[in-house]
Amino acid sequence: MDVFGIYKDKKQARFWEKAGEEFGHLHWVRAMISKDADERVEVQKINVPGNYFELSGTRAGIYGLLARGYREPEPGFAGEVSGAKVYEKLKKYFSIVDIDTGGIDKIIDGFKSFEHYNHSDMLGEYTEIFLEPSLPFIPAYESIYISEKQVMGNTTIEVQKFYENNGFETSTELPDHISNELEFMEFLCKKNNKEIQKKFLDSHLLGWAHNFCGDLSAVAKSSGSKFYLNLSEITNYFMGMEHNL
Repeated sequence: MDVFGIYKDKKQARFWEKAGEEFGHLHWVRAMISKDADERVEVQKINVPGNYFELSGTRAGIYGLLARGYREPEPGFAGEVSGAKVYEKLKKYFSIVDIDTGGIDKIIDGFKSFEHYNHSDMLGEYTEIFLEPSLPFIPAYESIYISEKQVMGNTTIEVQKFYENNGFETSTELPDHISNELEFMEFLCKKNNKEIQKKFLDSHLLGWAHNFCGDLSAVAKSSGSKFYLNLSEITNYFMGMEHNL
């Protein structure tokens, strides 16, 4: 682990050397201590019905729901989680898709029991997992996961160009934040533009979503966040479905 060959600042190098020893199980930490970009690890394909990609409205609904899940929590969304509205929407969307497997049912059922989960709970978990300055936390940016070691680099610019070329505007966060990439796919599904959908999935989202979901799952388990654990699992599953495009 030659972090001193990566970071000129010795203090920074020592920090990442220690982080690598303690948190090297996280994909994004390994990306920060590697000279070369990690190999793209795409999600495993999950078989879908032949008409799946004609269900643009359903796919858009799933993308939109996931995008909301990764944004800083709003009271309205927290209420939908605690009131089982998110569960009901997911159940509806995936029943329309009619996947021939029981794997997704168990994941969706995980969103049932949040009646005592309020906005304060969700915001606290979000802050701990995504915003805390001390490890372990999850930086929800593609640029970090592909070993650029910074945000606002080439990846961020490439993603922004996709948005601009297709008339999509982001409202919050940097362009390559997971919530924006998911919302962009929602936008493309609504326009039924499969060519751009495939290009963006292949060039960006599918190349880091699996590692991101793996890290989120690990951190959510250790912190006791059932909601973000469920969110990571259903995101990873859905990306496996989208891999068929």
